Amino acid sequence: MGPALMTLLRFDPSGSIDDDYGVSPQQVASMADRLMELRDRWADANQSRPASSESADIASSEPRFFRWPEELLIDYEERREASELGRIFRVANGMHDEIDAVVVLGIGGSMLGARALRDACCDPFHNELTRAARGSKPRMYFDGDNVDTDARNTLLSRLRAGGYGETSAEKRWALIVISKSGDTLETAVAMRHHLAMMESSLASDSEKLLPRYVIPITGDHGNLRTFATAMQCHEILSVPEGVSGQFCVLSSAGLLPSAMLGLDCIQLLLGAHEMNNHFMSAPFDQNVVLQYVAVNYLLAKHRNKSIRVTSVWNPSLQSFGHWYEHLVASSIGNNGRGVTPLTVVQTRDLHARYQQHLQGQNDKVFNNLIVQSHRSDPLTIGSSERNEDELNEFANHKVDDILRAAITTTNDSLHA
Repeated sequence: MGPALMTLLRFDPSGSIDDDYGVSPQQVASMADRLMELRDRWADANQSRPASSESADIASSEPRFFRWPEELLIDYEERREASELGRIFRVANGMHDEIDAVVVLGIGGSMLGARALRDACCDPFHNELTRAARGSKPRMYFDGDNVDTDARNTLLSRLRAGGYGETSAEKRWALIVISKSGDTLETAVAMRHHLAMMESSLASDSEKLLPRYVIPITGDHGNLRTFATAMQCHEILSVPEGVSGQFCVLSSAGLLPSAMLGLDCIQLLLGAHEMNNHFMSAPFDQNVVLQYVAVNYLLAKHRNKSIRVTSVWNPSLQSFGHWYEHLVASSIGNNGRGVTPLTVVQTRDLHARYQQHLQGQNDKVFNNLIVQSHRSDPLTIGSSERNEDELNEFANHKVDDILRAAITTTNDSLHA
Protein backbone atom coordinates (compact mmCIF):
# COMPACT_ATOMS: atom_id res chain seq x y z
CA MET A 1 0.00 0.00 0.00
CA GLY A 2 1.28 3.43 -0.86
CA PRO A 3 1.21 6.18 1.76
CA ALA A 4 -2.10 7.95 2.23
CA LEU A 5 -1.72 11.69 1.69
CA MET A 6 -4.48 13.07 3.83
CA THR A 7 -5.10 15.31 6.79
CA LEU A 8 -5.51 13.45 10.06
CA LEU A 9 -7.87 14.32 12.85
CA ARG A 10 -6.58 16.94 15.26
CA PHE A 11 -7.24 17.21 18.97
CA ASP A 12 -6.79 20.46 20.86
CA PRO A 13 -7.10 19.91 24.63
CA SER A 14 -6.13 23.47 25.59
CA GLY A 15 -9.65 24.27 26.78
CA SER A 16 -9.35 21.59 29.47
CA ILE A 17 -5.86 22.51 30.69
CA ASP A 18 -6.57 24.68 33.72
CA ASP A 19 -5.81 24.29 37.42
CA ASP A 20 -9.22 25.67 38.44
CA TYR A 21 -11.61 23.54 36.39
CA GLY A 22 -9.55 21.12 34.30
CA VAL A 23 -6.34 19.17 34.48
CA SER A 24 -2.72 20.29 34.61
CA PRO A 25 -0.04 19.66 31.98
CA GLN A 26 1.82 17.65 34.62
CA GLN A 27 -1.16 15.35 35.11
CA VAL A 28 -1.41 14.74 31.37
CA ALA A 29 2.32 14.07 31.09
CA SER A 30 2.12 11.62 34.00
CA MET A 31 -0.09 9.36 31.85
CA ALA A 32 2.57 8.91 29.17
CA ASP A 33 4.35 5.78 30.40
CA ARG A 34 1.15 3.96 31.26
CA LEU A 35 -0.58 4.72 27.96
CA MET A 36 2.50 3.99 25.86
CA GLU A 37 2.80 0.61 27.57
CA LEU A 38 -0.87 -0.11 26.86
CA ARG A 39 -0.33 0.91 23.24
CA ASP A 40 2.58 -1.53 22.88
CA ARG A 41 0.53 -4.33 24.40
CA TRP A 42 -2.25 -3.45 21.97
CA ALA A 43 0.20 -3.73 19.08
CA ASP A 44 1.31 -7.18 20.19
CA ALA A 45 -2.32 -8.36 20.26
CA ASN A 46 -3.09 -6.94 16.83
CA GLN A 47 -0.45 -8.26 14.47
CA SER A 48 -1.52 -7.99 10.83
CA ARG A 49 -2.92 -11.10 9.14
CA PRO A 50 -4.37 -11.80 5.68
CA ALA A 51 -8.11 -11.11 5.49
CA SER A 52 -8.87 -14.09 3.26
CA SER A 53 -10.96 -17.03 4.40
CA GLU A 54 -7.81 -19.06 4.98
CA SER A 55 -7.28 -17.10 8.20
CA ALA A 56 -10.73 -17.93 9.60
CA ASP A 57 -9.21 -20.20 12.26
CA ILE A 58 -7.68 -17.20 14.05
CA ALA A 59 -8.91 -17.14 17.65
CA SER A 60 -12.05 -15.03 17.74
CA SER A 61 -11.12 -13.61 21.15
CA GLU A 62 -8.39 -11.43 19.59
CA PRO A 63 -9.47 -7.79 18.98
CA ARG A 64 -9.09 -7.96 15.22
CA PHE A 65 -10.86 -4.79 14.23
CA PHE A 66 -7.80 -2.56 14.65
CA ARG A 67 -5.83 -4.17 11.81
CA TRP A 68 -8.88 -5.01 9.72
CA PRO A 69 -8.55 -2.01 7.33
CA GLU A 70 -4.97 -3.00 6.55
CA GLU A 71 -5.90 -6.66 6.12
CA LEU A 72 -8.71 -5.79 3.71
CA LEU A 73 -6.44 -3.58 1.61
CA ILE A 74 -3.64 -6.16 1.43
CA ASP A 75 -6.12 -8.89 0.53
CA TYR A 76 -7.61 -6.67 -2.21
CA GLU A 77 -4.18 -5.94 -3.69
CA GLU A 78 -3.36 -9.64 -3.78
CA ARG A 79 -6.66 -11.21 -4.85
CA ARG A 80 -8.75 -8.37 -6.32
CA GLU A 81 -12.22 -9.67 -7.24
CA ALA A 82 -11.80 -12.80 -5.10
CA SER A 83 -11.10 -10.71 -1.98
CA GLU A 84 -13.76 -9.56 0.48
CA LEU A 85 -13.43 -5.98 -0.76
CA GLY A 86 -13.60 -7.16 -4.37
CA ARG A 87 -16.85 -9.00 -3.61
CA ILE A 88 -18.26 -5.87 -1.99
CA PHE A 89 -17.47 -3.81 -5.09
CA ARG A 90 -18.94 -6.47 -7.37
CA VAL A 91 -22.22 -6.54 -5.46
CA ALA A 92 -22.49 -2.74 -5.21
CA ASN A 93 -21.56 -1.99 -8.81
CA GLY A 94 -23.75 -4.77 -10.16
CA MET A 95 -26.89 -3.44 -8.47
CA HIS A 96 -27.02 0.18 -9.63
CA ASP A 97 -28.84 -0.49 -12.90
CA GLU A 98 -31.39 -2.82 -11.31
CA ILE A 99 -32.61 -1.09 -8.13
CA ASP A 100 -33.38 2.37 -6.83
CA ALA A 101 -33.34 1.80 -3.06
CA VAL A 102 -31.58 -0.25 -0.40
CA VAL A 103 -32.85 -1.05 3.08
CA VAL A 104 -30.19 -1.81 5.68
CA LEU A 105 -31.53 -3.99 8.50
CA GLY A 106 -29.55 -4.14 11.72
CA ILE A 107 -29.29 -2.83 15.24
CA GLY A 108 -26.55 -1.29 17.36
CA GLY A 109 -23.12 -1.17 15.79
CA SER A 110 -24.26 -3.38 12.93
CA MET A 111 -26.29 -0.48 11.56
CA LEU A 112 -25.11 2.72 13.29
CA GLY A 113 -21.76 2.81 11.51
CA ALA A 114 -23.29 2.55 8.05
CA ARG A 115 -25.80 5.26 8.90
CA ALA A 116 -23.05 7.53 10.23
CA LEU A 117 -21.12 7.16 6.97
CA ARG A 118 -24.16 7.91 4.82
CA ASP A 119 -25.16 10.96 6.82
CA ALA A 120 -21.62 12.36 7.02
CA CYS A 121 -20.64 11.81 3.39
CA CYS A 122 -23.81 12.09 1.29
CA ASP A 123 -26.12 14.95 0.42
CA PRO A 124 -28.33 15.57 3.48
CA PHE A 125 -31.35 15.08 1.20
CA HIS A 126 -29.90 12.16 -0.73
CA ASN A 127 -33.12 10.14 -0.64
CA GLU A 128 -35.13 13.04 -2.06
CA LEU A 129 -32.92 13.52 -5.12
CA THR A 130 -33.93 12.15 -8.49
CA ARG A 131 -32.22 9.03 -9.74
CA ALA A 132 -30.18 11.13 -12.20
CA ALA A 133 -29.10 13.57 -9.48
CA ARG A 134 -27.94 10.61 -7.39
CA GLY A 135 -25.90 9.24 -10.27
CA SER A 136 -28.10 6.10 -10.21
CA LYS A 137 -26.96 5.41 -6.65
CA PRO A 138 -29.82 4.01 -4.56
CA ARG A 139 -31.84 5.74 -1.91
CA MET A 140 -30.92 4.22 1.45
CA TYR A 141 -33.16 3.51 4.44
CA PHE A 142 -32.47 1.88 7.80
CA ASP A 143 -34.69 -0.45 9.82
CA GLY A 144 -34.48 -3.42 12.13
CA ASP A 145 -33.56 -1.37 15.20
CA ASN A 146 -37.10 -0.95 16.54
CA VAL A 147 -40.45 -2.67 16.92
CA ASP A 148 -42.60 0.34 16.08
CA THR A 149 -45.62 -0.42 13.90
CA ASP A 150 -45.96 3.06 12.40
CA ALA A 151 -42.29 3.35 11.48
CA ARG A 152 -42.31 -0.08 9.81
CA ASN A 153 -45.54 0.41 7.88
CA THR A 154 -44.50 3.86 6.69
CA LEU A 155 -41.21 2.55 5.31
CA LEU A 156 -42.88 -0.43 3.65
CA SER A 157 -45.38 1.91 2.00
CA ARG A 158 -42.56 4.16 0.79
CA LEU A 159 -40.77 1.19 -0.77
CA ARG A 160 -43.96 -0.01 -2.43
CA ALA A 161 -44.43 3.43 -4.01
CA GLY A 162 -41.04 3.17 -5.78
CA GLY A 163 -38.76 5.96 -6.95
CA TYR A 164 -39.47 9.25 -8.66
CA GLY A 165 -39.47 7.91 -12.23
CA GLU A 166 -41.09 5.16 -14.26
CA THR A 167 -38.11 2.91 -15.08
CA SER A 168 -38.20 -0.70 -13.94
CA ALA A 169 -35.23 -0.10 -11.60
CA GLU A 170 -37.24 2.49 -9.68
CA LYS A 171 -39.77 -0.16 -8.72
CA ARG A 172 -37.18 -2.42 -7.07
CA TRP A 173 -35.00 -2.36 -4.00
CA ALA A 174 -32.41 -4.52 -2.24
CA LEU A 175 -32.21 -5.68 1.36
CA ILE A 176 -28.93 -5.79 3.32
CA VAL A 177 -29.45 -7.78 6.52
CA ILE A 178 -26.68 -7.40 9.11
CA SER A 179 -26.58 -9.65 12.15
CA LYS A 180 -23.51 -11.55 13.28
CA SER A 181 -25.46 -14.02 15.39
CA GLY A 182 -28.60 -13.95 13.28
CA ASP A 183 -30.90 -14.16 16.27
CA THR A 184 -31.45 -10.48 17.15
CA LEU A 185 -35.22 -10.24 17.61
CA GLU A 186 -35.81 -6.73 16.22
CA THR A 187 -33.82 -7.41 13.06
CA ALA A 188 -35.34 -10.88 12.54
CA VAL A 189 -38.90 -9.54 12.80
CA ALA A 190 -38.09 -6.68 10.41
CA MET A 191 -36.61 -9.14 7.92
CA ARG A 192 -39.87 -11.10 7.84
CA HIS A 193 -41.86 -7.96 7.06
CA HIS A 194 -39.44 -6.72 4.39
CA LEU A 195 -39.10 -10.11 2.73
CA ALA A 196 -42.89 -10.45 2.46
CA MET A 197 -43.13 -6.99 0.88
CA MET A 198 -40.27 -7.64 -1.53
CA GLU A 199 -41.68 -11.02 -2.56
CA SER A 200 -45.07 -9.45 -3.22
CA SER A 201 -43.51 -6.61 -5.21
CA LEU A 202 -41.37 -8.90 -7.37
CA ALA A 203 -44.40 -11.13 -8.08
CA SER A 204 -43.51 -13.74 -10.69
CA ASP A 205 -39.85 -12.70 -10.63
CA SER A 206 -39.47 -13.30 -6.90
CA GLU A 207 -38.04 -16.81 -7.15
CA LYS A 208 -35.30 -15.57 -9.49
CA LEU A 209 -34.55 -12.17 -7.97
CA LEU A 210 -35.11 -12.61 -4.22
CA PRO A 211 -31.81 -14.50 -3.73
CA ARG A 212 -30.04 -11.70 -5.64
CA TYR A 213 -31.61 -8.74 -3.88
CA VAL A 214 -31.28 -10.11 -0.33
CA ILE A 215 -27.68 -9.73 0.84
CA PRO A 216 -26.94 -11.14 4.32
CA ILE A 217 -23.88 -10.02 6.30
CA THR A 218 -23.41 -12.42 9.16
CA GLY A 219 -21.13 -14.76 11.07
CA ASP A 220 -20.07 -18.26 10.09
CA HIS A 221 -22.91 -19.81 12.10
CA GLY A 222 -26.39 -18.83 13.26
CA ASN A 223 -29.95 -18.36 12.07
CA LEU A 224 -29.18 -15.77 9.40
CA ARG A 225 -26.44 -17.91 7.88
CA THR A 226 -28.82 -20.89 7.85
CA PHE A 227 -31.56 -18.77 6.24
CA ALA A 228 -29.22 -17.35 3.60
CA THR A 229 -27.97 -20.82 2.68
CA ALA A 230 -31.52 -22.18 2.43
CA MET A 231 -32.60 -19.25 0.23
CA GLN A 232 -29.47 -19.73 -1.89
CA CYS A 233 -28.56 -16.04 -1.67
CA HIS A 234 -26.11 -15.16 -4.42
CA GLU A 235 -23.79 -13.32 -2.03
CA ILE A 236 -23.30 -13.92 1.70
CA LEU A 237 -20.77 -11.51 3.20
CA SER A 238 -19.13 -11.97 6.57
CA VAL A 239 -18.58 -10.11 9.78
CA PRO A 240 -15.07 -11.40 10.54
CA GLU A 241 -14.28 -13.46 13.59
CA GLY A 242 -12.88 -11.33 16.38
CA VAL A 243 -14.77 -8.21 15.23
CA SER A 244 -17.82 -7.59 17.39
CA GLY A 245 -20.81 -5.48 16.38
CA GLN A 246 -19.71 -2.13 17.79
CA PHE A 247 -16.41 -2.35 15.87
CA CYS A 248 -17.69 -3.65 12.52
CA VAL A 249 -18.13 -0.33 10.69
CA LEU A 250 -15.05 -0.98 8.51
CA SER A 251 -16.11 -4.53 7.70
CA SER A 252 -18.71 -5.52 5.10
CA ALA A 253 -21.38 -4.16 7.47
CA GLY A 254 -20.28 -0.58 6.81
CA LEU A 255 -18.42 -0.95 3.52
CA LEU A 256 -21.19 -2.53 1.42
CA PRO A 257 -23.73 0.26 2.17
CA SER A 258 -20.95 2.80 1.58
CA ALA A 259 -19.98 1.24 -1.75
CA MET A 260 -23.62 1.20 -2.87
CA LEU A 261 -23.77 4.92 -2.16
CA GLY A 262 -20.67 5.47 -4.28
CA LEU A 263 -18.38 6.41 -1.39
CA ASP A 264 -14.66 5.81 -1.88
CA CYS A 265 -14.10 2.76 0.32
CA ILE A 266 -10.40 2.54 -0.57
CA GLN A 267 -9.80 6.07 0.75
CA LEU A 268 -11.91 5.30 3.80
CA LEU A 269 -9.73 2.27 4.63
CA LEU A 270 -6.52 4.13 3.82
CA GLY A 271 -7.59 6.90 6.20
CA ALA A 272 -8.22 4.36 8.96
CA HIS A 273 -4.86 2.71 8.23
CA GLU A 274 -3.09 6.07 8.35
CA MET A 275 -4.75 6.93 11.66
CA ASN A 276 -3.71 3.56 13.06
CA ASN A 277 -0.12 4.23 11.99
CA HIS A 278 -0.26 7.60 13.73
CA PHE A 279 -1.54 5.96 16.91
CA MET A 280 1.22 3.35 16.83
CA SER A 281 4.14 5.64 15.96
CA ALA A 282 3.51 9.20 17.17
CA PRO A 283 5.10 10.23 20.49
CA PHE A 284 2.77 10.76 23.40
CA ASP A 285 2.69 14.57 23.28
CA GLN A 286 1.76 14.51 19.56
CA ASN A 287 -0.50 11.47 19.59
CA VAL A 288 -4.12 12.45 18.97
CA VAL A 289 -5.50 9.20 20.37
CA LEU A 290 -3.40 9.07 23.53
CA GLN A 291 -3.92 12.76 24.28
CA TYR A 292 -7.70 12.34 23.92
CA VAL A 293 -7.68 9.31 26.20
CA ALA A 294 -5.46 10.97 28.80
CA VAL A 295 -7.44 14.19 29.07
CA ASN A 296 -10.87 12.54 29.17
CA TYR A 297 -9.73 9.90 31.67
CA LEU A 298 -8.18 12.49 33.98
CA LEU A 299 -11.27 14.71 33.87
CA ALA A 300 -13.45 11.73 34.81
CA LYS A 301 -11.13 10.64 37.60
CA HIS A 302 -10.09 13.95 39.16
CA ARG A 303 -13.00 16.24 38.26
CA ASN A 304 -15.85 13.70 38.44
CA LYS A 305 -16.80 14.35 34.81
CA SER A 306 -18.90 11.22 34.45
CA ILE A 307 -20.83 12.41 31.37
CA ARG A 308 -18.84 12.65 28.13
CA VAL A 309 -20.61 14.99 25.72
CA THR A 310 -19.73 14.90 22.03
CA SER A 311 -20.74 18.33 20.81
CA VAL A 312 -21.03 18.17 17.01
CA TRP A 313 -21.15 21.47 15.15
CA ASN A 314 -22.44 20.05 11.89
CA PRO A 315 -25.84 18.29 11.70
CA SER A 316 -24.46 15.66 9.31
CA LEU A 317 -22.33 14.31 12.17
CA GLN A 318 -25.26 13.58 14.50
CA SER A 319 -25.35 9.92 13.46
CA PHE A 320 -21.61 9.70 14.03
CA GLY A 321 -22.27 10.89 17.58
CA HIS A 322 -24.85 8.13 18.07
CA TRP A 323 -22.38 5.54 16.73
CA TYR A 324 -19.73 6.83 19.14
CA GLU A 325 -22.20 6.69 22.04
CA HIS A 326 -22.77 3.01 21.31
CA LEU A 327 -19.03 2.38 20.98
CA VAL A 328 -18.24 3.95 24.36
CA ALA A 329 -21.23 2.57 26.26
CA SER A 330 -20.79 -1.01 25.05
CA SER A 331 -17.01 -1.01 25.47
CA ILE A 332 -16.32 0.50 28.89
CA GLY A 333 -19.70 0.55 30.64
CA ASN A 334 -19.43 -2.43 32.97
CA ASN A 335 -18.78 -3.51 36.56
CA GLY A 336 -20.30 -0.30 37.91
CA ARG A 337 -17.82 1.84 35.97
CA GLY A 338 -17.64 3.86 32.79
CA VAL A 339 -18.67 7.32 31.66
CA THR A 340 -22.07 8.06 30.14
CA PRO A 341 -21.75 9.21 26.49
CA LEU A 342 -24.09 11.86 25.13
CA THR A 343 -24.37 13.65 21.77
CA VAL A 344 -25.56 17.21 21.25
CA VAL A 345 -25.95 18.97 17.91
CA GLN A 346 -25.00 22.63 17.87
CA THR A 347 -26.18 25.26 17.57
CA ARG A 348 -29.58 23.58 17.81
CA ASP A 349 -29.11 22.21 21.30
CA LEU A 350 -27.87 25.52 22.66
CA HIS A 351 -31.57 26.39 22.68
CA ALA A 352 -32.58 23.11 24.32
CA ARG A 353 -29.89 21.90 26.73
CA TYR A 354 -27.50 24.80 27.25
CA GLN A 355 -29.06 26.05 30.49
CA GLN A 356 -28.74 22.60 32.06
CA HIS A 357 -25.17 22.27 30.85
CA LEU A 358 -24.29 25.72 32.18
CA GLN A 359 -26.23 25.78 35.44
CA GLY A 360 -26.88 22.10 36.16
CA GLN A 361 -24.58 19.60 37.82
CA ASN A 362 -20.94 20.13 36.87
CA ASP A 363 -20.32 16.54 35.77
CA LYS A 364 -19.72 16.89 32.01
CA VAL A 365 -16.73 17.10 29.71
CA PHE A 366 -17.41 18.59 26.27
CA ASN A 367 -15.52 17.34 23.23
CA ASN A 368 -16.26 19.60 20.27
CA LEU A 369 -16.32 17.92 16.86
CA ILE A 370 -15.77 20.60 14.23
CA VAL A 371 -15.55 20.30 10.43
CA GLN A 372 -12.63 22.27 9.04
CA SER A 373 -14.18 23.06 5.67
CA HIS A 374 -17.60 22.64 4.08
CA ARG A 375 -18.51 20.93 0.82
CA SER A 376 -20.56 23.86 -0.49
CA ASP A 377 -19.72 27.50 -1.13
CA PRO A 378 -19.85 29.90 1.83
CA LEU A 379 -23.14 31.64 2.57
CA THR A 380 -23.31 35.29 3.54
CA ILE A 381 -26.14 36.72 5.62
CA GLY A 382 -27.03 39.03 2.75
CA SER A 383 -28.91 42.33 2.65
CA SER A 384 -32.66 42.67 2.29
CA GLU A 385 -35.25 45.40 1.86
CA ARG A 386 -37.10 43.69 4.70
CA ASN A 387 -34.75 44.64 7.49
CA GLU A 388 -37.11 44.27 10.43
CA ASP A 389 -34.65 41.73 11.82
CA GLU A 390 -31.94 44.46 11.72
CA LEU A 391 -29.38 42.15 10.13
CA ASN A 392 -28.36 44.36 7.21
CA GLU A 393 -25.43 45.74 9.14
CA PHE A 394 -24.02 42.19 9.16
CA ALA A 395 -24.91 41.51 5.51
CA ASN A 396 -21.35 40.77 4.41
CA HIS A 397 -20.64 38.39 7.26
CA LYS A 398 -20.59 34.69 6.47
CA VAL A 399 -22.69 32.06 8.22
CA ASP A 400 -19.38 30.45 9.16
CA ASP A 401 -18.56 33.63 11.11
CA ILE A 402 -21.65 33.02 13.23
CA LEU A 403 -20.59 29.40 13.74
CA ARG A 404 -17.09 30.33 14.89
CA ALA A 405 -18.46 32.96 17.24
CA ALA A 406 -20.94 30.46 18.69
CA ILE A 407 -18.18 27.89 19.31
CA THR A 408 -15.98 30.46 21.05
CA THR A 409 -18.67 31.99 23.25
CA THR A 410 -20.11 28.60 24.19
CA ASN A 411 -16.75 27.24 25.29
CA ASP A 412 -15.90 30.44 27.17
CA SER A 413 -19.20 30.41 29.06
CA LEU A 414 -18.80 26.76 30.08
CA HIS A 415 -15.45 27.66 31.63
CA ALA A 416 -16.77 30.72 33.48
